[in-house]
Amino acid sequence: MPIDPPRAVDPATARKVRNLLGHYATEVAAALFKEGVPVRGISVAGLCADDEAGEAEAYLRFAPAYTRVLSETNEVALTWNDRSGWLLDLDLSEEGYRSRARWLADGLLPTPDRVATFMLTACLAPAEVGSSHRPFYRQEADSHEPLLKQLAAFHPGSTGRLGYNDWTRRFRARQQDAYQRWIVDDLTPDVNAPTVNVSLRTSEAKALLRALELAEAHDGHRGLVGALASDLRARIEKADVVPTAPQPSSAVELAREQKTNRVT
Repeated sequence: MPIDPPRAVDPATARKVRNLLGHYATEVAAALFKEGVPVRGISVAGLCADDEAGEAEAYLRFAPAYTRVLSETNEVALTWNDRSGWLLDLDLSEEGYRSRARWLADGLLPTPDRVATFMLTACLAPAEVGSSHRPFYRQEADSHEPLLKQLAAFHPGSTGRLGYNDWTRRFRARQQDAYQRWIVDDLTPDVNAPTVNVSLRTSEAKALLRALELAEAHDGHRGLVGALASDLRARIEKADVVPTAPQPSSAVELAREQKTNRVT
């Protein structure tokens, strides 16, 4: 029996879907930031890839320390799919792709706050949150016009909403605001907060300061990164160098690999 070829989507429609989806995902990220969830980045894909309709999807990824709460691997993503809504994929490896997916199953476009609640619940019981059964709210042959109208409500140009028209700029601004708030909270604890003694190679200390310099170059934290770098640099310069047995370092191994590739 012949198989019908995939249905192509008008390029202009595809661009509109991806753009509005980026704004919706940004609103979800903003709701997660309010709950203290460190969203590292957003990517949007799908529709008209290789002249095929495909499925429009948005992916939210998190800081490694947060993903380790959800899974024994660092390969975790909160994903929106244009036919089935949100899912938490607890294993993004090629072998385990969606084998451990948990679907929110609360409609195609639940409110950002509802998605944030889903993620907070996942932290308590990641393997039990939501449903293991994939729901379907749209089919491949369905028009994208109703979806576009629903997504438009999350665009900053809609009634009562302000912000950048470019969703990537909106996300970066929300992310910077969240981290600025977290850094302020971290730096203003009880005056009697305990100290932490951490053993670092001198090379690791230098690399850490380089990383802070890079962060300072893109500082959206009102000088906090620069001040923190200055404080740490002063303490490192005064610290005693104590010979110790080498400790395993994934950063050192990765740097060696990248340096070898750079030379070759």
